[in-house]
Amino acid sequence: MADGDEPFLSRWSRLKREAKAPARSAESDGEPGNAAPAEPGGASAATGQDARPAGVGDSSSVSHPGEPALDLEKLDLDALDGNSDYKPFMSAGVPEEIRSKALAKLWLSDPALAGPEQLSDYMEDFTDAARAIAPGLLRTAYKVGQGFLSDEETAEWDRLGRSEPAPEAAGLAQITIAPESPDQVEIAAFLAASDAYAHSLYPPKSNHLVDLATLMAPNAHFVVARREGKALGCGALILAEDGSGEVKRMWVQPEARKQGVGQRLLEVIEIAARERGVRVLRLETGIRQPEAIGLYSRCGFIECEPFGSYQPDPLSRFMEKRLS
Repeated sequence: MADGDEPFLSRWSRLKREAKAPARSAESDGEPGNAAPAEPGGASAATGQDARPAGVGDSSSVSHPGEPALDLEKLDLDALDGNSDYKPFMSAGVPEEIRSKALAKLWLSDPALAGPEQLSDYMEDFTDAARAIAPGLLRTAYKVGQGFLSDEETAEWDRLGRSEPAPEAAGLAQITIAPESPDQVEIAAFLAASDAYAHSLYPPKSNHLVDLATLMAPNAHFVVARREGKALGCGALILAEDGSGEVKRMWVQPEARKQGVGQRLLEVIEIAARERGVRVLRLETGIRQPEAIGLYSRCGFIECEPFGSYQPDPLSRFMEKRLS
């Protein structure tokens, strides 16, 4: 199997074991100057001592049968390194935030990152994977990264990762987005909420909201996102006479945010623009809406000068995306 086809965590675990193999072989042959690798529990075979950070084993405030106690009050995360014992942080009583920070520190402090060339080559991939893994999976990922799991165990982990999509992804698959009339009770509530939100952030002269009549005009294309019939958000494409298009009235209900609904709406609007021969898609948003700016940037929009009837405004951010 080529490296590119092998799942990252499986590859990392394999390389860890391969890198440790020469050291184990040298130890068994009795060669001097070769210390045995750290055991999964964090004990050093060369010294016979546990590699424990400050706060581990000092009290029984958080413990699990067969594991050292973890004193949260004395815990020094900065003292953790790649040889520290990860087991105390697996105890049920350890807060998830502390567990995640500790395991991330242990993983990223692994001396293998500065060791064999074939491992350091994966440093960027390694750190990116650490950031992308959900906190609840970080403990397993750390064990894989340290080479504590067998090939069979890593294969099972990878299989589960493919067959069990994240709840957000599962929910996103149930969302439908389709053209609808903006003249609906649900949409009226969305527009009113959008108006109230905009007015709470900007003075009237910096609000550039379009009304229901504009959304119902022949040059407007209005879409609504729904899940099981319930409206989650909306957005519109307004066609201009110069062949450009403008994204307007993007709105996602608070309970549906951070689920990819806004991005799906924007993607559908872009498809509609391309189907209508739009050469450039533009929008105006406010500087006090970093989430919206981040969404547009991720979807390929870049900053531009004011367009159409807009005037320069320090509270506005103008963006565009070339479609052809």
